[in-house]
Amino acid sequence: MMIQYFNDRADREWLGIVPEFFGRGVVAARFEGGGIATVADEMNAMYGMGGFDDHWSGTIDDAGVYHAPEDEPLEPFASVSFDGWTMWAYPYSIFGIKDSVGNQRVGRFD
Repeated sequence: MMIQYFNDRADREWLGIVPEFFGRGVVAARFEGGGIATVADEMNAMYGMGGFDDHWSGTIDDAGVYHAPEDEPLEPFASVSFDGWTMWAYPYSIFGIKDSVGNQRVGRFD
């Protein structure tokens, strides 16, 4: 797992335990032959509060910027890469995941 920070003040504490949820979700998807839904479901189950259940609209571009309807673009403060998957971390406890072919989910894990 590789973590990259884009903000000089950002550190591991800002991410909380969400990278562990992400890593376990990716491993589950690999073993079960699942995709983005498997990763999201596993992360939701570990979090226990349904981070991806709200089905946030918007998209994550190739630079990791989250574009939501009627909101200003949101720059990530970190990315976590693991086994061909990327998780982007944004202010307000928003996280996005993307697989190697561009499927994505966005949710809140506070």
